[in-house]
Amino acid sequence: MSNKYESRHKWLMFSLLFMSVVVGAGWFAVGYLGDMARQEIVKENEATITLLSTHLTDELKKLAGAARAMSGSPWISPALISGKDQDIARANSVLDRYNSAMGASVSYLMDSAGKTIASSNRNDPDSFVGKSYQFRPYFTQAISGNAGRYFALGVTSLKRGFYTSYPIRNGKGAIIGVATMKKDLDDIEANLSGYSDFFFINPQGIIFLSNKKEMLVKSLWPISKETERALLASKQFGEKPFKAVMPQEITDRTDITLNGKRYLVSRKVIDPQGWSIVLMNPTERIFVYRLIGVIVTILICTFIFIPLIVNYKTAQSAEALRESEQRLNNILQGSPIPAFVITKDHKVMYWNKALEEMSGIKTEEVMGTNQHWKAFYGEKRPCMADLLVDGEIDVIPQWYEGKYTKSKLVEGAYEATDFFPALGEGGRWLRFTAAIIRNSMGDLIGTLETLEDITERKQAEEGLKQTLEKLRKSLIGTIQAISSTIEIRDPYTSGHQMRVSSLARVISQEMGLSKDRVDNIRMAGAIHDIGKLSIPAEILSKPTKLTDIEIKLIRIHSQKGYDILKDVELPYPIAETVLQHHERFDGSGYPNALTDGQILLEARILAVADVVEAIASHRPYRPAFGIDIALEEIEKNRGILYDPEVVDVCLKLFREKGFQLDLKRDKG
Repeated sequence: MSNKYESRHKWLMFSLLFMSVVVGAGWFAVGYLGDMARQEIVKENEATITLLSTHLTDELKKLAGAARAMSGSPWISPALISGKDQDIARANSVLDRYNSAMGASVSYLMDSAGKTIASSNRNDPDSFVGKSYQFRPYFTQAISGNAGRYFALGVTSLKRGFYTSYPIRNGKGAIIGVATMKKDLDDIEANLSGYSDFFFINPQGIIFLSNKKEMLVKSLWPISKETERALLASKQFGEKPFKAVMPQEITDRTDITLNGKRYLVSRKVIDPQGWSIVLMNPTERIFVYRLIGVIVTILICTFIFIPLIVNYKTAQSAEALRESEQRLNNILQGSPIPAFVITKDHKVMYWNKALEEMSGIKTEEVMGTNQHWKAFYGEKRPCMADLLVDGEIDVIPQWYEGKYTKSKLVEGAYEATDFFPALGEGGRWLRFTAAIIRNSMGDLIGTLETLEDITERKQAEEGLKQTLEKLRKSLIGTIQAISSTIEIRDPYTSGHQMRVSSLARVISQEMGLSKDRVDNIRMAGAIHDIGKLSIPAEILSKPTKLTDIEIKLIRIHSQKGYDILKDVELPYPIAETVLQHHERFDGSGYPNALTDGQILLEARILAVADVVEAIASHRPYRPAFGIDIALEEIEKNRGILYDPEVVDVCLKLFREKGFQLDLKRDKG
């Protein structure tokens, strides 16, 4: 008893230690996944900022180059020198030409005092002609001999714009005026509207461009009273006080909270004057990655500890069975094994004491009769002697077939098991062995039948089957939980994975695949887009055409899904199926451009189901095309993009067997 207690205590201590290791590894994995998500956001932000800054600076550089070229036109300086109408008219024609070519808002010419003498908007109600802008920094920069650049609200138009200027010199090199071009930034800002929480700010944090209109000309962080007075006096950003959005200045790679939501900030200076781009990306992906870490940890614990528990329970059952067998052995050591002997004419000639105790039937009740089977079945049944004729198995009666686990006749003995309803309360399972008894002449006398009670073992086997079935259902439930986590983040494709899973399951069943392969396809379909957790939500739900960069980002989701699942010990190749579900028969798919012989059958089935569901269902950027268009697509590309056998089965399901997709939740 002490040894048993010590053994179980050691097993418990080992389990607790192992659990601590797994939980610790899970904690590390959760932190690692969170850090990985953070780095992904940082990299995406940096790539986006680089893209935005390149686009913005390129536009401004082209405008600055045009202003410089315009200042060197031979028709510009005569207008400043003579002031004659003819020379000013020629200067106006130059301004018009450059303004049109560059798509600028206005191009104008100022004399050395800052007064506008010619302008492309000279005929407009808000013409610059005759107005002085000598207080503007772009004028003072140019009149001092440097190229000027300036972001500000227009004094006349009140529109946000970029001003670039260049000095105009006479033949002796003296500065006699300034050529200026202004471009309103509304169009540029519109092109940036698809990015999450974008801000273009001056060194003091004043928001000049943003995809959030309500944030324009506010201060991203508090500024001093002196700075605010100076900015208001310059009229660079209008004449209203600057309301601070956040309590303190933000720096690159910091976390902030805005309107109750957490963001990761990236900030990069892109202008010599200190102007910078700020991009704020929601940190919900970090939470999702950590949640995945928790789920995977729980899943691993499930796969590890449930089998351990099953093994422990099985070991307990086996131990109990061994103890039972040991007890039986001990009984056999001192007492006869339950046994009886049947003569050739099927009458009992021996019924031992152990069998009396087992059956409750005394020897005298059956001795010399053929009524012994009533002790087991409650009715007359043939004994083993009925089946053994001269050492060979005779014709097996119908009642015998299917009830016994039969084995071959070995050295004159035959083993079988059966359930005996009349034996004990509720009946018992017995294993019995029939051995042929011969006389010295080799003639058949009868059979010796010994019995062993195996009821507990049968019950243990049935319990193990039930436990394994519970394990299978637990795995399916975990897969469904992961699928729900994905769809919470992307409501536009709510139900997509379940519909793909359902269609793929029916196709695989129609193809006659095994139950295990059908389960693999069904579960892979339920989480085939798990990799989309790594893609920004605003791209997934974008209602307009995606850019090349965004398409490339989306195309990594199958690889990301594989990376998430590859180290999880699953009983089926689910990770590989997820990785290959966008591969195509002719090698035109991704991520690895596999061809027909290299693609798992599970992935080929999932690919057809995914295409049919995607075309038939609503998407953010288009309405549903319907099932007929979807079926035309796979039929047209049968054997080109899609497995021909899978396509044929799918078409048959819809067109002949009336299968339908449940699109009630199609629009999320």
